[in-house]
Amino acid sequence: MRKKFLFFIVFFIFLIINFSLISASCQKNQIDINTASLEELDKLAGIGPVKAQAIINSRPFNKLDDLLNVVGIGDVTLSNIKQQGLACVSDEEEEEEEQEDNEEEDESGEDREDEEKEDKKETIKQIKKISVNPEENKIQEEQEIKPIILSPISPKSIKTEPYKKELDKNKFAIYGLVFLGILVFFLFKMKKQKNEKTEFK
Repeated sequence: MRKKFLFFIVFFIFLIINFSLISASCQKNQIDINTASLEELDKLAGIGPVKAQAIINSRPFNKLDDLLNVVGIGDVTLSNIKQQGLACVSDEEEEEEEQEDNEEEDESGEDREDEEKEDKKETIKQIKKISVNPEENKIQEEQEIKPIILSPISPKSIKTEPYKKELDKNKFAIYGLVFLGILVFFLFKMKKQKNEKTEFK
């Protein structure tokens, strides 16, 4: 009786842990399909600018499976998006927090615009200071020009590298299931040994 009770307690705790891991809505590096911009949606696997605009037009979504209602997104594209682990659907409270964050970013964006205007004014002043003598200008240009070195980067590595750690976190559920299976195996083995001992007596 105690073993059954212990088993149910362990199983209940396991379910709570897995549910909290699986049902956790959007994390920091994930993209909320209800609030994401066109550029952010374009980062999703199999989604281009046209499908991203279709997603924006089909909002709001309650779950990722609702993407099947968007024109141009089928089972294959949806499974690719789920495997990528980048897309999510957040709650209303989180959406409000994101809107507040966006407002703060807009305010900081205005500050950046002011700084950019000041930088432009400084560059205009520097351009005016350039001497009229063309030979001196050529010498200055030759000194300032530096070669640009481009390294080949595959698009796949750009989209997936920062999210590999997030995908590893999602494996906790699998580890939990393995742990549960081992625990159940040992409980049954203990029960079998107990039954064998009682038979020999």
